[in-house]
Amino acid sequence: MLCPDCKQPMVKAKDNHNHCVELNCPPSRTQCPECQSSQTQIVGKSISDAQLTCKDCHAEWTISRS
Repeated sequence: MLCPDCKQPMVKAKDNHNHCVELNCPPSRTQCPECQSSQTQIVGKSISDAQLTCKDCHAEWTISRS
């Protein structure tokens, strides 16, 4: 199944719902949780999550792929 927003593949997660595997879908997903900046960079990826950093306030956080 493809994501209706970005047309990338979706996977069925543990909660039995389909989730997009594109880390930047929707784009607000990778915005900085501290300053809401969209100037972010992915600094590490794994099968289950990704580590991001903000170029403006230098905050670091992790988001899950599911």
